[in-house]
Amino acid sequence: MADLMETIANVDVNNDWIGGIYQLEQEDLVLGGADGIDNLQAKQLQARINYLKSELIGLGVSAFIRTLLDDIDAATARATLGAVTQADIETAIANLVASSPAALDTLNELAAALGNDPNFAATITNALALKAPLASPDLTGVPTAPTAAPGTNNTQLANTEFVQSSIAAANKAVFVDGATFEASVADGEAVRWDAANNRFDEAVADGTTNNRAVGVADVTNSKVYLYGECPLFAGLTPGARYYLDAATPGAITDVVPADAVSVGIAKSATTLFVDIDSGVLPEASETVKGIIELATAAEAQALTDALRAITPSTLNNALKGSNQSLAQNGYQKLPGGLIIQWGNQSVTNISSGTITFPVAFPTACRLVTMTRGGVTNSAVSFSVNPIASSFDWTSSSTPANYFWIALGY
Repeated sequence: MADLMETIANVDVNNDWIGGIYQLEQEDLVLGGADGIDNLQAKQLQARINYLKSELIGLGVSAFIRTLLDDIDAATARATLGAVTQADIETAIANLVASSPAALDTLNELAAALGNDPNFAATITNALALKAPLASPDLTGVPTAPTAAPGTNNTQLANTEFVQSSIAAANKAVFVDGATFEASVADGEAVRWDAANNRFDEAVADGTTNNRAVGVADVTNSKVYLYGECPLFAGLTPGARYYLDAATPGAITDVVPADAVSVGIAKSATTLFVDIDSGVLPEASETVKGIIELATAAEAQALTDALRAITPSTLNNALKGSNQSLAQNGYQKLPGGLIIQWGNQSVTNISSGTITFPVAFPTACRLVTMTRGGVTNSAVSFSVNPIASSFDWTSSSTPANYFWIALGY
């Protein structure tokens, strides 16, 4: 209706219902103006519109309808209706898509991204319900977590791998960090604390307070190893104990000086297990007073170890084991090599035979003696021919049970 009104010029029209609309004929001349034939149809149509408007108003239509009927163009009518233009629609779509990536700027793409799950919200809610809360989670099973870097000191979660590595690292060494040194101190040197200068100086076993070593210097990293593994060496003898050198400040040696200060024991050619102890005695030897290790039962029984001591308890064990058999035919090995062996021989209808020793004498049998059981002051005579592993015997006696003892080494 408003569009039609836009096509009609400002011509005077009536407010009547025109029964018929004039049809232009071929012979009609083109004639404009208020009464021109070319404007007749428009005036008739406008008269009908005006008539209809007045009739609607007369019926009591709402103010909104009356306003709409009074609108003179399409734009005004759209504004009255609150209708949107194509430009409005395009702007709304652009705002909806905004800066979405190309793979998610259609409803189909969004649906695919959500797994085409019409109950996506419920699915996610149910999945989240299975997760532990961030605050005081109660985890079950075997939960895992990333392993923090060694030395990490923050609120990050620590798993068992981090704990074990931290314990292993702690077991390797105890050291002073941020240490300062006398200018001549080098890596791997034994050092003492110089309280007057608030620094670490080279230690030396010279019989003075210079021998009060406390650790091994790591000048490069400003550390002093007090205890544990120190990998700053070369050419150490694994298993050897090292001491402060008596001549060269800071140096260590495996030769025991007169003023012995133990620095540690070599774990390898490059690693010293630092264990400073100025009161530790050196390992004892035939010429050096010091610490001696106690022999185990097996070492005592071997009777060959020249470096370990035997206690009364291990002495008792030393004569047992492979050194002793208390059977009816047995033996006892004694320190020094002497071996005592014994046994018995039942004689029936024979007057000679060979008896094999329970153990062969390593070198020779020196003595064998036989006696007849149950006979006092027996005048029985024997002929014995002993060798290292056995002895031959003959007897002029009647059948009896005989006992024998042999000595050898």
